[in-house]
Amino acid sequence: MHRYLLTLGRFWHASVAVELEYRVNFAAAALSSVMTLAGSLFTLSLLFQPRLRAGRLELEQGAAGGGVAHRSAARSSTG
Repeated sequence: MHRYLLTLGRFWHASVAVELEYRVNFAAAALSSVMTLAGSLFTLSLLFQPRLRAGRLELEQGAAGGGVAHRSAARSSTG
């Protein structure tokens, strides 16, 4: 197992060394990776919020992200 980890470490070292030859490319790739991660986390946070409201309708979501819309408890008095 140690042998494989050593080989993996050498591979990563060589990959980073090649990328650092062109610093602008490395910076652009690093920025792109960070922005992609941030966008993915933001999207997941929107999808898995416990409650969403759209006007007078309320959407309760489960763990799978599906939901059922129903009327809010506060109905108008004119009915």
